[in-house]
This record gives sequence, structure tokens and C-alpha cells, in this order.
Amino acid sequence: MLTDIQQKQQQIIFAFEEPETHLHPSAQLEMYETIKALSENLDYQVIITTHSPYIVKELANDPNNKIIIVKREGGSDESTICKLKEKVLPYLSMNEVNYIAFDEPSIEYHIELFGIMQQKLNTSIAGVDKWLSNNKFAGKVFNYYAVDSKKGCLVSMKNGKYRQDLMTLPYCVRNQVDHPHDYNIQYGSRKMIEESIEIMRNAIISNPTLFKNKKGDSD
Repeated sequence: MLTDIQQKQQQIIFAFEEPETHLHPSAQLEMYETIKALSENLDYQVIITTHSPYIVKELANDPNNKIIIVKREGGSDESTICKLKEKVLPYLSMNEVNYIAFDEPSIEYHIELFGIMQQKLNTSIAGVDKWLSNNKFAGKVFNYYAVDSKKGCLVSMKNGKYRQDLMTLPYCVRNQVDHPHDYNIQYGSRKMIEESIEIMRNAIISNPTLFKNKKGDSD
């Protein structure tokens, strides 16, 4: 029979396996708030397994939560573990959560990364391209058909051909989204977006001083 002290030392563990199943995103968030309220009891420990980016983002908002992400790489039977501390944006982004936790290389995340680089480097779109190339983060350059941003058409040369520039992949992907054209459509593929995201993440992670938050930036 347990003594009063032993009873007080006991902790009740609540485990929720994919509680988001069949729930609308707004209902998922309501359910999360209910679970969060339950976890605030010091005698309770709450464990959640989830595939919901909405729940993962809410969990990441609270520094008291411990998030463990389990992945299988390349169809392997072996699992690897990573943490959301691998995030590089100066704010909590659903797109970054989806990329780190669920391997989803969205164009929205690409836009966020490129925007942060442009802001922190205080330069133009072409300036980001030049910085990535000069610092050897891009690896290689690609042929990109130049687009006249004002006219929305390709830039013609005197010989009648369209101008092609050698640009980094982040530049090509970014401009293919901003100036879509069939000539550059290959830079909008999932593979290209993912490769480009990794280039920018590596550049940001490798330059923590340059890309750290300045006073006034969001945490």
C-alpha cells in the first residue's frame, strides 16, 4: 500500500496519439488548448504524437515543451531524430515547421528564406545572388532567361535571341515564382525548390553573426 508521500510523488502520464485525426485545423487548435491546460497540472505529464503542423507550431511556441522529431531518410528502415532548434528564421514559421518536421519544401518557405537573406544583407535580389556565389554557397550556377519585370516578357538581344544569365539556384527559383515563364519552368520543381532551400539554410546557419536577430526583430 502506498504511503501519502509515495502517492504525492506519483505522476500521471497522459498519452495522445495523433489527436488531430479527422479534425478541422481550427478544431485541432482548440483541442491543443485543452491538452495544454491539462499539462499545466504539475502532477501530470502529457505526451503527444502528431503529424499536424498546426499542433507542432503551437508546441514550439512554448519553450517549456520538448519536441522530438523522428524521420526516416530515403526510404530507410532506420529513424533519425532532429529538433526544431534547426530553424533559421527569426520567427516561428508554419512553412519552416513543415520543412523540418515533415520534409515539405514549399515555395512559401523558399520566399521567406530569400526575404530574410535580402533583409539581413540589406541588398537587392541580385545582391543575394552575388553574395551566395561569392561565398561559394550556391555550388553552381544555372542558365536563367532574363525577364523584363516592367513588361513581363523575356529580354531580347540585338541578335534576336533571348538573354540568358548565369545565376544561383535561389535566384532562379525566386524569380521563376515572381516572373513565371515557360522558359524557366524547370526552376519551379519540387527538387529545385528543396535544393535551393538547403543552399539558403546552409548559408544562414554558417553565418550566425550576420543573420542573428537585431534589436527590434521578432524572436
